[in-house]
Amino acid sequence: GLSGVGHGDPQRRGELRKLVLRAGELYQKAELPDRAEAVLALGGAWAAAAEVALRGGRKERAAELFLEARESLRAAALLAELGRTQEAERLLAEHHRDKGDDAEAARHFEAAGDLLAAGDLYRLMERCDLAGGCYERHGDSLQAAEMFRAASDWERAAACYERAGRFREAAAVL
Repeated sequence: GLSGVGHGDPQRRGELRKLVLRAGELYQKAELPDRAEAVLALGGAWAAAAEVALRGGRKERAAELFLEARESLRAAALLAELGRTQEAERLLAEHHRDKGDDAEAARHFEAAGDLLAAGDLYRLMERCDLAGGCYERHGDSLQAAEMFRAASDWERAAACYERAGRFREAAAVL
């Protein structure tokens, strides 16, 4: 963006934003969408630039610009359309985590393949059964065993302790 331009003056920044949006609008009316997108992005009007890119069928670029605009839900939707589902799921996970919705965040981290992050969130929510499953699929048998033990799933706890080479603990939970 135009960092430093009108930096300390909110009124000046507001005026500059209006000029950037107006220039983008005029370039679009002149059927110069590439210039519109460029001036909008340079001026920090990333969401407006993303809309121009989207209208031009440039979904990849639109997703990048929506990320700059901190519109992660729109970026995630475009990434999913582009077949980049793991990235989309990660964005959704981070969005929900930032909003304090740990259950939804954990579900999306799991879908993104980040089993440790999902397991940690499930553990925080005291969903030891789900945490254990994530840790087990991640290959952390000892942590999985502890979670299954806390969930009173003795057979799975014993199997994980055994895989971790903790035979005494495996025998104790059975």
